[in-house]
Amino acid sequence: MPPKKKRKAVASKKKEKKTTTNIDDTTIKLIKEVFDTYAEEDGTISSVKRIKYALQDVLDIKIKREEIRTDFAETSSISLDYTAFLNYASRKLQQKEKSNTAYTLLDKENKGFISIQDIERAVKELGDLELSYEDIEEMMKEADTSDDNEGLFIDRNDLFRMIRKIKL
Repeated sequence: MPPKKKRKAVASKKKEKKTTTNIDDTTIKLIKEVFDTYAEEDGTISSVKRIKYALQDVLDIKIKREEIRTDFAETSSISLDYTAFLNYASRKLQQKEKSNTAYTLLDKENKGFISIQDIERAVKELGDLELSYEDIEEMMKEADTSDDNEGLFIDRNDLFRMIRKIKL
């Protein structure tokens, strides 16, 4: 009987998780550069502080540490490799895009802010929502971060913060 031929060991490449994004190559390149800037020697970003600053660089908006902790509340520790960071940043970018779309629809007159009347108009156009003026006013006051507007107007960042909070 002839000796059995030895099979060559074939190293299998670990399949990377597919991202659930529709972002362009330029944005992916930016996310990679930001990741490389903040990644530690083990190739991960594992502190909330580093994740916060990396996301701020990608999204060009302020993010609170509490939001990141909330996003990862179900895990015992936070350690993002590139793929996990890409997915996380992509979700945040999608939220920002939704916010920008909503803002454009609400601020039809390009005033640079959204008023209670803008929200009332949108609620009437949707028809299904039953929100009183008081409900809308309460939402606006919660969303408004400036001290001078007393919740009567919200800007693009306030709306984005509100959308992230309700995780749209």
